[in-house]
Amino acid sequence: MINKRVFHLDNPITHQYIKHPLTTLTQFNRNPRPWHMPLFVAFAISFPVMVGAYLGDLRMGLLASLGAMVILNLPYTGSLLSRMTTVLACSFGMVACFAVGLVAHNVPILTIPLMFFVTFWCTLFSRYYKLPPPAGLFIIMASAIALFMPAPVSQIPQLIGVVALGALFAGMVACFYALLLLYNKPVLPVKAPMPVREILGDTFIVSAFIIRCRKTTAFRRWI
Repeated sequence: MINKRVFHLDNPITHQYIKHPLTTLTQFNRNPRPWHMPLFVAFAISFPVMVGAYLGDLRMGLLASLGAMVILNLPYTGSLLSRMTTVLACSFGMVACFAVGLVAHNVPILTIPLMFFVTFWCTLFSRYYKLPPPAGLFIIMASAIALFMPAPVSQIPQLIGVVALGALFAGMVACFYALLLLYNKPVLPVKAPMPVREILGDTFIVSAFIIRCRKTTAFRRWI
């Protein structure tokens, strides 16, 4: 006979495996980001596109806006130094991963090892420092876009420089916005990093999933 007390909501097992997950999925959390942050983000990402269209080279403008997406990783807690350090690290990661994608495009045998390397370290960095969404998503996306970009070896330095300029412009906008936030609000404490042992499993799973998608035509269609 089935024990009805096992399925009671007050039962610890039921609460742990049924009630708590359902409550978490249906709960609406308050967004800690201020409402005016999307305005600065939209300006930082769209301005390179406008400059590229004005100069008659929309392709380079779109490429610079890809680098400017690092402003999405601007933390809303911590001091000015910690916020700008995070943006600088994400900018370096964006440029480096884009360069890795261009190299993998010209050396196809290195595609899978380099993509695993990029996905692993981006996921590990994002989880370790508890970066808010989108975390390392656009950095991995930049590497994937470069992987299928028809660019000869002679144009690689130019393309990397354009992405770096977009990231540099986003860094300047992020610095101004961070100063504006710190002028109006007190400094909030930074969350402590997560233990590496707790995030290695998730990191390997995400990296393996990306590599598995790379072997399918759906990955190319997604890019």
